[in-house]
Amino acid sequence: MQLILSKFSTMTIQEIFGLVSATDIITNLKKRNTTLPDTAKSDKQWEIKGHDVMDAALRPDKTVTVTNAAGEPTGTRVEFVARVPVPLQKLIVGRAAAFAFGNPPNITSNAIEEQGKTVYAAVLKILTDNKSISHNKRIAKDVMRYTEAAECWFPIEEKNTRYGFESAVKIRCRVFSARNGDTLYPLFDEYGDLIAFSREYMLKENDVDVQYFEAFTKDVIRKWKFESGAYVEVANVANVLGKIPVVYVRQEETEWADAQLLINRLEKLLSNFADTNDYHGSPKIFIQGTIKGFSKKGESGSIIEGDKDSTAQYLSWDHAPESVKLETDTLLRLIYSVTQTPDISFDAIKGINQISGIALRLLFLDAHLKVEDKKDIYLDMLQRRVNILKAFVGKINTKLAAAAESVDLACDIDPYMPGDMTADITNLMNATGGKAILSQRTAIEKSGMVPDAEAEYKLIQDEDAASNVKDLFNPTA
Repeated sequence: MQLILSKFSTMTIQEIFGLVSATDIITNLKKRNTTLPDTAKSDKQWEIKGHDVMDAALRPDKTVTVTNAAGEPTGTRVEFVARVPVPLQKLIVGRAAAFAFGNPPNITSNAIEEQGKTVYAAVLKILTDNKSISHNKRIAKDVMRYTEAAECWFPIEEKNTRYGFESAVKIRCRVFSARNGDTLYPLFDEYGDLIAFSREYMLKENDVDVQYFEAFTKDVIRKWKFESGAYVEVANVANVLGKIPVVYVRQEETEWADAQLLINRLEKLLSNFADTNDYHGSPKIFIQGTIKGFSKKGESGSIIEGDKDSTAQYLSWDHAPESVKLETDTLLRLIYSVTQTPDISFDAIKGINQISGIALRLLFLDAHLKVEDKKDIYLDMLQRRVNILKAFVGKINTKLAAAAESVDLACDIDPYMPGDMTADITNLMNATGGKAILSQRTAIEKSGMVPDAEAEYKLIQDEDAASNVKDLFNPTA
């Protein structure tokens, strides 16, 4: 019995490429099983200049009537309202990406034989050369911002021995995302397997933006250029890797989606309160009766002189600031809570005197649970990545082809955690019965306080030797 899922493509890639018209081929390659992300909406919420409080149509400036001394209207003027956007979307994404990839992912191997170990070392070297630590955070930020991103691995001609053997090529990586102007089109078959990955992008040629469409399959890489109102194929090359060299990553919503309405309300509340402060922040005096005179500006011991029955009193808010503070605090707490973002601002932690290792783990527990929840996305990304790199190693050095196919590389994510070295050392020494856990030389190296640990260790030994000689000839010193 054949299982057919209508949300996936029911055409094979061979059937799609068998179509005569380039337009028909591209139309079928664009048949995603998910809707395209609303990148314009994401950018509007991401950049503070696009927030609702900055929109004059949603929050218009006020037109005020101008009067003369007699109270007669003489015209109008524009009173600009306060606008207080808060970049919480960037904070939410930045902290989530830092907790997920602040530490490099752990990649382990089951390799026993030398060839398997060589493949493993080569994969790690490729990742190092491509600055995978910052690359991982960049990918995560794009996914959290636009809900999807991809990375493409490709060879460039450059003789080297960086991978532990002679190679005629160097493996590089490029990120495809809406941030770079790419529109992504992953195509899955009826079983949910990726059969093609395409992207649409613009290139500037002679000061004119030209549209391109590029498709990757396990067999070929094809490219079309849109000119004179039609697509024209400009490249069709075999994919010698035998795998689609693209890692596609997707999540359902932007990282801040559940908190967006709360952020809108917070910004509106802060903007309204700023307007109120502009009008009523300075003290105001309510006067009844006739005032004979005021003191001069800056005069100490100033008084207001009035008739017998006149009164004067300051106008003050009794409860308004407290109610606004309560709502802003509640909104901020909810925003941090629903996005599982730890509040590590100075005001939030200034009352904590000393944080132990256990307290740190509890403080960041929600952020770590969020990383755990996202592992189903990012572990798939990491696993597909190392599988592609293994395949490249096998193609670069054919002697390693069998080892690259058989060796297993496992990936895991280690969430970022600020270190508490004192607590860690204490725990380890307790476990060893109070014995030293580091040599003196290693401790010097770990301190990071000197550029040359070996020279510093030698200097300490010389000082100890000189001290021993002194003690020998002067026991009372």
